[in-house]
Amino acid sequence: MIITLPLPEGGYGRFKILESPIMEEGLANQFPEIKTFIVQGVDDPSSSGRIDQTPKGFRACIYTPRGRFFIDPYWKENDSVS
Repeated sequence: MIITLPLPEGGYGRFKILESPIMEEGLANQFPEIKTFIVQGVDDPSSSGRIDQTPKGFRACIYTPRGRFFIDPYWKENDSVS
């Protein structure tokens, strides 16, 4: 599967995505709505990182030759906004 993510310098990059659980199995069974993934750059194969999807939103940490960047959900002490 391929996901498109916004890049800090503008534009978008495509990344291969593969589920990569990091929680212990019992904990993962207790919280099935939390998913973690590894990503590998398609347009820039030297880029890689991890992403997660939780009830609080989507997060990403991407490492590139130019540095790393983060994508975080908009949230300001208000559970009604993910």
